[in-house]
Amino acid sequence: GLRRGVSINRSSNYENQKPQTVDSLVLVVGNNSIIGNVGVDQWEKEQSGLIVTDSTKGMLVVTNNVVSGGSGVGIRLQNDTESVAAMVLNNTIQKNQGVGLRISGKILPTVKGNVIEGNGSGSEFEYTDVNTSGEFEVSGNAIRTSTGVGIKISGQSQPIIKGNDLD
Repeated sequence: GLRRGVSINRSSNYENQKPQTVDSLVLVVGNNSIIGNVGVDQWEKEQSGLIVTDSTKGMLVVTNNVVSGGSGVGIRLQNDTESVAAMVLNNTIQKNQGVGLRISGKILPTVKGNVIEGNGSGSEFEYTDVNTSGEFEVSGNAIRTSTGVGIKISGQSQPIIKGNDLD
């Protein structure tokens, strides 16, 4: 396998562009297969899956991806700058050594219809914006057979968790 998976860094700090140009865009990452990525050093291991680091107000949509057999996190979404919405829909995240799905910073996701199984841990949600409610939805997912926790909540997160298959 490859050493690193897919890493996207979206920022509104581009020279000669108005920030609102990037801030209004919806970023869609879909229909990818990232299989067997194994990093050599610790940084590469952590970057082995599908990683989106964002500092804009644009919505994130991560859908219909297969991320499997990596040495780190399966899918990681992070935005420490702006409170944004994200949709994580119908992904298969399995057999990664790290957390299957990690969403951190100021992202309020809708997480539905995903299969997250056989990872180091199932999913982690850390919402850090103290100025908003931190409410989001995690529903209709199969989160099972991980060696660690199925769903870990921290920070200001106040998820509605319903209809998930947790094993």
